[in-house]
Amino acid sequence: MASAPAVHAGLAVQQSTNKGRLVVATQAIPAQAVLMVDLPYALVPAPLSHEPPISFCCNHRCNRQASRAGLELQPRQENRDAAMQADNSRSGGPVTFISCPRQCAPEVLWCSRDCHAQDAARHNPECAWLRSSGARARAEQGEFEFELLWLLARTSIRRHCDSNIGSEPGENHNESVETGSAVTTSAGSSHFDRRGWDSVWDLEGSPGSFPVDEVAGWRDLTSTYLVDKIPGVECTAEQAIGLICRLETNSFGLYPGVTGDYPIKTHAGRGEYFGSGLYPTAAMFNHACCPNVSHRLDEHSRRIFTANREIKPGEECCISYFDLVEFRDAAVRRHEIRTKWTFGCDCQRCQDDANEGLPDFLTGLDIEND
Repeated sequence: MASAPAVHAGLAVQQSTNKGRLVVATQAIPAQAVLMVDLPYALVPAPLSHEPPISFCCNHRCNRQASRAGLELQPRQENRDAAMQADNSRSGGPVTFISCPRQCAPEVLWCSRDCHAQDAARHNPECAWLRSSGARARAEQGEFEFELLWLLARTSIRRHCDSNIGSEPGENHNESVETGSAVTTSAGSSHFDRRGWDSVWDLEGSPGSFPVDEVAGWRDLTSTYLVDKIPGVECTAEQAIGLICRLETNSFGLYPGVTGDYPIKTHAGRGEYFGSGLYPTAAMFNHACCPNVSHRLDEHSRRIFTANREIKPGEECCISYFDLVEFRDAAVRRHEIRTKWTFGCDCQRCQDDANEGLPDFLTGLDIEND
């Protein structure tokens, strides 16, 4: 399995005065070409109370997925781990999942005893946090804030572990990745050349990009439940705020289906949410409601980006930030983008729809039609 992100040789990161950094094709790219395969820096599962359809291995070198359908508790093992059997349709066979013997959180699972053992150094501080400040955050703040804090904790712990052992295998800037002749690791000085924590901290996102009261709320949240709360892991107040701003700007949701397949050919959406994560290399893609790039997850939660159509040299490569099947109407799309991402989309589809009025079923809603 590849251990570093892979980027098509015909992609480059460029700077725009009005959009910031963006991904541009430097050569003609055929339809269905794989443009990028990105690895997550950190992932967290959705709370079980939300009934996610998929679970995944917590070992960040694995992240193997399994359907939760048919997931059953097996008898306790000699080491008192809980084993769960799942019919894993995503990777082609049954997988036995191992839960934490200290029962830190029901969502924490590993797909094998090997993954459990390999993940011990990372999980030990996480386990202590989940059983103390994490559990308190979950009880006092609810699942949404807990999931955000958990992603912050996992990102901070990953940084701590990587700094203690040096670069992860495969995090050499010049290593080749065997994902096909059209895809290579990027060279040069752009964001595509960054690896590990360097790629995370290079992402856009700062307190000045968010409302003052929202940042103040994050400061209170992180100081209460995160800063100096992870045993052996340094995380200052300013680091926590800088990281939360980057996560809020750049994180991806986890879904079983394809996001951004365009033109829309089906009424089936991308499926139910089952977690969130940070994919630092892929965070360079901007949004369009008529994206020329779609993305999906493979069975190990790597994010694969594919050209929806032929992309011309000099053309920006864009993805969709949401499910295009769910948000088809122009006014609803504009409202979703302004509410969640605080920008106005000026893609060709939105320009073509600029004079479109609200549909009848939305005429009573308070939705900006600009």
